[in-house]
Amino acid sequence: CIGNPCKNGGTCKFRNNKETCYCLRSYWGEFCELSPCDPNPCKNDGICEIEDEKTKCLCLEHFWGDYCQNEKETTAHNIRTSTLPTTMLTTPSTKCDCGEKSSDCFVDGNGVKRCICLPGYAQIKEICSDCYCGIQSLSCCFNSTGDKICQCKPGYAQKNRACVEMCASDSDCLNGGICKRFGNGSFCECRTHFIGDKCETSTVCDELRERCKAIGALCTQNNGKPACECPPHKTYILQTGFCEDICDSTKCLHGKCEIVGKSYRCRCDEGFSGSRCDEKIVADMSVPGFLIFLLIFCNIIVTGLIGIFFCACRNRRLKNKIADQ
Repeated sequence: CIGNPCKNGGTCKFRNNKETCYCLRSYWGEFCELSPCDPNPCKNDGICEIEDEKTKCLCLEHFWGDYCQNEKETTAHNIRTSTLPTTMLTTPSTKCDCGEKSSDCFVDGNGVKRCICLPGYAQIKEICSDCYCGIQSLSCCFNSTGDKICQCKPGYAQKNRACVEMCASDSDCLNGGICKRFGNGSFCECRTHFIGDKCETSTVCDELRERCKAIGALCTQNNGKPACECPPHKTYILQTGFCEDICDSTKCLHGKCEIVGKSYRCRCDEGFSGSRCDEKIVADMSVPGFLIFLLIFCNIIVTGLIGIFFCACRNRRLKNKIADQ
């Protein structure tokens, strides 16, 4: 950075074994050599100045407007001599057309057609044409050869006809991108299948996304390769060829369906069983019935034996009493 190669108050710093200029607001370029006044937006030899990060045109006499684009409707010249009365010479303004994307049009004193274009458009040749550098741009215009010139916000610079966020090192770039010098700044150079200022967007699924969507799946990446994968709570059904709900009303007829990984299990209501809770449990009464019968039978036998015993005892007492008499 010996001698500071940066223009317009820019600061030079040595980073990554190279000189890098950090520009003041409203200046950009490799050496901060570009500004909103380059090229000069002022018409009719107006002087461009930067004020509050905006351009301001200082117009010559007889011209007015934001860009000195308007000439007074009449130009009066007072001619006074000792022999001639005062004479008014009038020059009418010239009409022209710059297309439907223009707000005004005029011919300057040199006979050159000048267009005042709507936002998002700029003059190229003799018509207002589309001129957009992205949401990070401050202005857009065309130079004399028809090349687009973008004035970008701080931290951004022109690359491929648009304002792109700059990088300072490889660590600013995602997904293996590399920070490289390009034109007026340093930008992320992305690996295959990645785009964006920081290589943050993957294009791996661009071709497969619609096919996955058609079967209700999502496109995912596996080791850099695209594949269709069913979303959570869904599984691929080979018979139908679609991603369907793992749990639905047909899975567990008399119970609650619970998701287990990519499968399910049924928690059956009381009185039902089976993998789908579709089997009703029938009570088996053969064993309990036999036990009841056995208990009743034993009860009868015991009761009968007790009765016989008491009867036998009573008869014996009666016989003994009779014998005693």
